[in-house]
Amino acid sequence: MEGETPKQSCATLKDAEILSREAEFAQKHRSDTDEELLLYLKSYVDELGYIPKKTLIPGFSYIKCRMGPWPRVLEKAGLKKGRGR
Repeated sequence: MEGETPKQSCATLKDAEILSREAEFAQKHRSDTDEELLLYLKSYVDELGYIPKKTLIPGFSYIKCRMGPWPRVLEKAGLKKGRGR
């Protein structure tokens, strides 16, 4: 794109890919229950063996939109302990 550095252009492309992936996930999983989405998240993380940055998890924005702040989503999935209130 005119006026952008190669680094900016790559970032824009990456952002577009993430947005496309997220939209596709939302369309495919819109009728899933919260429990099904949490099971998906847990199995994805279990398969990796660690919790990656949320942006690396396909569907993170849709799941977050449905269930609230990401730390609470991880708690609901049993992947993170809640704050001891």
